[in-house]
Amino acid sequence: ILTLVFSISVFANDDKLPTQNDTESSKKIKKSALKLFSEIGEAASSIADVVVSTTEQAKEDLTKKQKAQIQKCIGTWSFALANESYVIKIKSNGEMQIIFHREDNRKITWSGTYKIDTLAIHFEIKELKTSHFFSSQKQEQNHTWIIWYSFKNMPENQIKITCSDFPPNSYNIAAAKVTVYTKE
Repeated sequence: ILTLVFSISVFANDDKLPTQNDTESSKKIKKSALKLFSEIGEAASSIADVVVSTTEQAKEDLTKKQKAQIQKCIGTWSFALANESYVIKIKSNGEMQIIFHREDNRKITWSGTYKIDTLAIHFEIKELKTSHFFSSQKQEQNHTWIIWYSFKNMPENQIKITCSDFPPNSYNIAAAKVTVYTKE
């Protein structure tokens, strides 16, 4: 658009007005063409301004929506089945933990950071800690889980979550299935 606007405005501002050798008819055509190109240039410039303004507004609206989604996700979310539970802690400082309490008194904790968009939480895992009674073990990690979420048709304190990386529980129910978590 900008090239078109520039080209039209250069042509429209050309000082080559009708010369003495031009016929009266060609003079009228040249003047009409210059006027037309000038108007097209002004219109194209206006359209370009509207496109830029609309794009900036759309980016601002998306940023507001993303911030609202992040705020809605922050907190402690849990899902329990019998003696096992999954707890997801999303902190406002960018840190995140997923804690899996197994029936055999083992606890597995993944810790790291997150980024949230409108459909998923990108959990960058930095550490894995396993503990059982009085013993524990830590391992450095470097991978990302994509956790899909939705608040659609859910009460204010619940969220639907699914992640293919979540380990199955002792009841062979894969946590990868869509599961409803409740905010604590």
